[in-house]
Amino acid sequence: MTFQFLSKKQGNKKLLLFFNGWGMNEAAIGHLVPPEGYDILVAYDYRDFTSFPHEVEQYESILLVAWSIGVWAVEQLRQRGLLPKVKYSLAIAGSPFIRHNRFGIPCKVFDLTLQSLNDSSREVFNRRMCGGKSNAALFKEFEKRETEELREELNTVREIELARQEERPLFHWNRIFIAQKDKIIPPQNLFTLSQSYGIPQDSFPDASHFLFQDFQYWQELLDRLS
Repeated sequence: MTFQFLSKKQGNKKLLLFFNGWGMNEAAIGHLVPPEGYDILVAYDYRDFTSFPHEVEQYESILLVAWSIGVWAVEQLRQRGLLPKVKYSLAIAGSPFIRHNRFGIPCKVFDLTLQSLNDSSREVFNRRMCGGKSNAALFKEFEKRETEELREELNTVREIELARQEERPLFHWNRIFIAQKDKIIPPQNLFTLSQSYGIPQDSFPDASHFLFQDFQYWQELLDRLS
């Protein structure tokens, strides 16, 4: 797993710990203005779960936000006892059961994505994720990660999910944001997840899977938590 500080200011006592989506890098949220008083640490590349940065121990308060497959990654860290104590947790368009017919991406669709993955299919995925071609510059940033690396990441997810025995989330989510125009994870599956495990949800009627494209400030999202 890769960790990178996107924003860090001396004297900040609060941390926004963000778990990114599949195939992403820091560019996914680079346009969002940080909330006042927070440093931002981004995690991505979920091919292993062996360590966690000790820097997080210096913060008095941690707000955990996970998007897409990042929600699943948080669950993996929780199972391994590597996740720090957080004050509040928000899941965005994601599921701890990422390869799941009722709660995540249907298994057949997930496996087909892995089997057919190449440079061209990545472009198709990005367009579906963002709801169109309007983010071409952002797509170029995502291309910095190699396709083979993304295949390894997705295969790791599949192998872990095939071996999963626990049918309940181990990590407690305070809230989930659901994008109703999501073409990656069926919105109805996330509604089912919310209802099944008592996770309060907030619905975004016009949002695609890449919900962040509709915002300029982190605070716009965080204001919806109150």
